Amino acid sequence: MPVFLSAFPLKIPDTELEARQVPYDKETLDGFRVKHGSTHSFRRQGDNILIFSSDGTFPVSGTPITIPLNENFGIFCSLVKDGLSRHLAGLGRNPLGFNPIELISTKPEDNLLAPILGDAYPFKVCAKYSINTRYVHDHPCLVIDCTTRRVLKENGLFFLNSGFDLMGRYVVTEQEDGYRKLVGSVSAIKGEKLQVTQPDGQVVQADAKDVYLEASRTNFDDYILHTHGAQKDAIVERIRQSVSIFNGGENKKARIDALKNYIQTKAIPLIDGTRIEIEDAPDIQKDCGQMQKPVFVFNDNGEADWAEKGLTQSGPYTKRTFDRNDPSICVICAQHDKGRVEQFVRKLLKGVSSSKYFSNGLEGKFALGTSRVEVFTTATDSVEAYKNAIEAAIRKKADDGGRWDLALVQVRQSFKKLKVTENPYYLGKSLFFLHQVPVQDFTIELLAQSDYSLGYSLNNMALACYAKMGGVPWLLKSSPTLSHELVIGIGSANIGQERGADIQRIMGITTVFSGDGSYIVSNTSKAVVPEAYCEALTSVLAETIEKIQKRMN
Repeated sequence: MPVFLSAFPLKIPDTELEARQVPYDKETLDGFRVKHGSTHSFRRQGDNILIFSSDGTFPVSGTPITIPLNENFGIFCSLVKDGLSRHLAGLGRNPLGFNPIELISTKPEDNLLAPILGDAYPFKVCAKYSINTRYVHDHPCLVIDCTTRRVLKENGLFFLNSGFDLMGRYVVTEQEDGYRKLVGSVSAIKGEKLQVTQPDGQVVQADAKDVYLEASRTNFDDYILHTHGAQKDAIVERIRQSVSIFNGGENKKARIDALKNYIQTKAIPLIDGTRIEIEDAPDIQKDCGQMQKPVFVFNDNGEADWAEKGLTQSGPYTKRTFDRNDPSICVICAQHDKGRVEQFVRKLLKGVSSSKYFSNGLEGKFALGTSRVEVFTTATDSVEAYKNAIEAAIRKKADDGGRWDLALVQVRQSFKKLKVTENPYYLGKSLFFLHQVPVQDFTIELLAQSDYSLGYSLNNMALACYAKMGGVPWLLKSSPTLSHELVIGIGSANIGQERGADIQRIMGITTVFSGDGSYIVSNTSKAVVPEAYCEALTSVLAETIEKIQKRMN
């Protein structure tokens, strides 16, 4: 069967371009592009700026140089994208970005929301094309992709007039080139004036008609809820299915080929007039091969090349040695959602009868016995309410002389907007971890899924719960070696209070496994800034390897 990439080889012209070279400075480069971008192309090359002209004139004298394109693939690829951007802009298509170039379709038939919510709906889900260059087998190629993007045309005043609550939502302004720049989050509303708190904490005033809501998934879903109420979930599911069909292989390939054919048939020039030419994608089937599937080891040394099959036939690897059977589980949830959460937890533990892979639930799939569950409710969604419920759960178990085997904590998608100190999600993790209780969070929005979709979500959640309680679902079959192999997981996170504000990157070791996938140590390195990472890494590695030396003799 033929195999094709969406990468189309570029024909490299045997051409030399005259250019001027000046020392690089960001302000200088930005100024050049603003003043002379219509007639010249600019590229940063190391510590210099290269200037290419469409008419043989240059805005500055600079150092004259001659560049053969067949010896400078990077410059050639940059000029190809520059030529395509100019062509699209000349058609009034308003291309966005450069690495890659993005093009949002304006055709009414390319709005996936129109058949569902109508043409007049302020949000749209439009076809989006991206164009970039890549080296494939050391040859420059034009890479084309097609997917979708949420688009929002109406300004903030439209949403104010429709009664949609803008408080706490991020807003953007539209630049001359079509790029939408983040302003901040709405912190107060007075008539048609918005008070917007910027990422640096400064507060600015903006007319609602001059800003746009960010076309985020949160704003998108919330506005559908605002306009369609109880029908929201059904509509979101229809949109998901429509996007899934659009992104199917056959449709995607047809659209990519259509754009490729357009570029092939149009005489789109580089800055000097040389035509951009691309070839059809070659069949790379001869370069492809099928990798052997890994073999997983389960209970009683049962083997399978598919995890679900192995768990069903043999059970988890630690089925006979797992020491938390009949687990004690506490559930933390909002009082007004208690009934729904209890039904959800039952499905997690007992299974979804109609599910292909999760009909037996956590208890049956991982042979846990019968769970003992107790629910602790919060009066509100505040951090203090969650703290009270969690502390009540911890006290209750301490009074009984034991410890919870697992905590299930219900949170909300909206918590993601909160600061760490005000977020019940982080509070729950912190308090339970402090008492050595593994935690599995789930959002209340997850409960709205159909049983079909919920079965897959619960299947993943159950696997995480079993592993967090110390169970080993499976190991990888590996050939014995004289030396021990270690797999060390390294993680990092960007920490910041507000979007767009200064953030700090921290790093640390998260996990250590043996070569067969067996989890070895639970202690992790300190989270440190990159400058201090080398010292922290070597320190924890030394401690870890010393422990493993003693354990494995």
